[in-house]
Amino acid sequence: DIFLFASGNDTGEDATLQGRITAIRALLQFLMLPLLGGAADVVGRKPILLLSYVSSALEFGLLAFFGTHLKFIWLTRCMSALMDASLTVPYAVIADLSKRAEPLDVKKSQRLLVHSNGLTGAAFGLSFIIGPALGGFLFSVFGLNGVFGCTAAVMGVCSIITFAFIREVGAVACL
Repeated sequence: DIFLFASGNDTGEDATLQGRITAIRALLQFLMLPLLGGAADVVGRKPILLLSYVSSALEFGLLAFFGTHLKFIWLTRCMSALMDASLTVPYAVIADLSKRAEPLDVKKSQRLLVHSNGLTGAAFGLSFIIGPALGGFLFSVFGLNGVFGCTAAVMGVCSIITFAFIREVGAVACL
């Protein structure tokens, strides 16, 4: 637990802090996701995806250097919540691509959308299985800051891939 590690005590204070950060993060996401979704409809999916991935890379990069300081945990988690569209915008991209793949055949387009969303959901679910195991391994080898550094690197690679391989067509992203 990062809060126990950062606070250095086991008095229940870290659980309270974790609850506060989680609540504030959820509130910020609740307020910001509709705005980010609307922005993605206006300016396109790619800029919002890039903003989300770069902010996550920055968050975890800061945590890699200052991860044991509670102030930085607060700062980075709140910053990330303000710009986190990494789950909602990819589903919008999938919907856009499914409509473009079969624009005249609605039933085929709907089947493609369901299939694509199912694969994406499975990939996200698989990340919940692999992520903790990989994080535990990285922690045993590199420590907490190494885990954050590796996560920052992965998010940086996601940013580069998004920048290089997703192109905008109007306000709709296409691969």
